[in-house]
Amino acid sequence: MGGFYGGLRLSTAERYDCETDQWSLIAPMNKKRTFASAAVLNDKIYVAGGDDGNNCINYLNSVEVYDPDTNRWTFVAPMLFEREDFSCVAFHGCLYALGGCNETSSDLSTEKYDPAEDKWTEIPGMVIPSYCSKVEVIDDKILHAVSYHLLTELVPGGREEIL
Repeated sequence: MGGFYGGLRLSTAERYDCETDQWSLIAPMNKKRTFASAAVLNDKIYVAGGDDGNNCINYLNSVEVYDPDTNRWTFVAPMLFEREDFSCVAFHGCLYALGGCNETSSDLSTEKYDPAEDKWTEIPGMVIPSYCSKVEVIDDKILHAVSYHLLTELVPGGREEIL
């Protein structure tokens, strides 16, 4: 979803069919974006942040959601902070945005999106802020890998470093 080709930011999106081993275009996103992050929540795809390339780099806080039943993208509440090169993950019915960078900081907070309220809230940040990191949910914990060396667990009610 999104990305760039020949220096141009894209809004295109594709779907892979594992039965036919083929890719096909789906409806384009409403916003061109690259260096965004995506996650699946409640059988819908959320794509957040990135930059749209306007005025060289234009960091985004916008979020849009794809409904495969209608083949449509719609905007939801924007994140509190513009960011790119960050991680998104679905956990306990909410979407989490971790780390990233923007024009003024590479020390960005962690945010949580509640789709029932269409609202983002800031939550306690990571031990070591980062960008270009990876996140997964394993054993009911969010595991956040930074620079291949530090691993942090985000669990309901707190966090702890594990190495």
